Amino acid sequence: MGKWWNDSSGWRDGGWTRELEVPCWSHALITDVGAKNQRVRTDRGVSINHLGGTGSVKSTALPSILDFWLLYARMAKIELLKEYEQADEISRRAFPPNFVFGVATSAYQVEGACREGNRGPSIWDAFTHTKGKIIDGSNGDIAVDQYHRYKEDVDLIAKLGFAAYRFSISWSRIFPDGLGTTVNEDGIAYYNNIINALLEKGIQPYVTLYHWDLPLYLHESMGGWLNKQIVKFFSVYADTCFANFGDRVKDWITINEPLQTSVNGYGYGIFAPGRHEHASTEPYLVAHHQLLAHAAAVSIYRSKYKDKQGGQIGIAVDCEWAEANSDKTEDKIAAARRLDFQLGWYLLLL
Repeated sequence: MGKWWNDSSGWRDGGWTRELEVPCWSHALITDVGAKNQRVRTDRGVSINHLGGTGSVKSTALPSILDFWLLYARMAKIELLKEYEQADEISRRAFPPNFVFGVATSAYQVEGACREGNRGPSIWDAFTHTKGKIIDGSNGDIAVDQYHRYKEDVDLIAKLGFAAYRFSISWSRIFPDGLGTTVNEDGIAYYNNIINALLEKGIQPYVTLYHWDLPLYLHESMGGWLNKQIVKFFSVYADTCFANFGDRVKDWITINEPLQTSVNGYGYGIFAPGRHEHASTEPYLVAHHQLLAHAAAVSIYRSKYKDKQGGQIGIAVDCEWAEANSDKTEDKIAAARRLDFQLGWYLLLL
């Protein structure tokens, strides 16, 4: 089975994504398949330069070992490009009947209503309102106002003929301070409304628990992802989402692209929370705690909810692909090291 996403997140430019699943141990994402004989922007992933198009590869599930995953990715790339070259143009008829087409967003990039519904501030609120962090000074205070216009958005998705919508839940809309002591019922109601509206139109919700917008209080009071206690708070948050939405949501993603939070958030400082002072240590600590949080959420879902709700859960991992420039040993080692810092860092520890 496979899925196509049109990711309309602000920083992604609406690239197309194809997901190919490997039975038992792995699946890969081939993204941004371009027009024939045309080079198209890739989404920070492997650049597939070929007469058939341009694309990128991600992984969202555990491979047995990295070598097998790399072999599959190359085979999938060849298969996809071969199929594409044989077709005059891509259409739905070119895909198996069980392919799922969908669109995707993240909470901070689309919801707006940053001070409504008892939502607490996130690290992205603070980051975008810090002078000099965003070149044009824009922020997500209003965004595309999905909080108020979600019915219009769902209608648009339905009119376009998509069968799935991947969106993220704002942690600080469920627990304004992130601590998990008191559930914000306004936040629960908002996401229930979106989920129900989608299902009424025959659109399946694919829900991401964390797309970079950590509750600001957790960052300011305990260091956020730098503190191992974050695993406990994320577990409470995940459990709450499973309990309230899992009767209708059957596809869960724990964390979106943890590499971006680790490196760009705590290494380069170009993403929230904008830290770069300890770039040689903090990204690794953040990555470790994200993996622990992912594992805790998966354990909760599988032990408490999976049998009753019948869903599945995983993590979304991104990759800037690398291949050896030659058959020289040093080039092969360099490419493997690059992939270790992109994929192996996360996948081989799951």
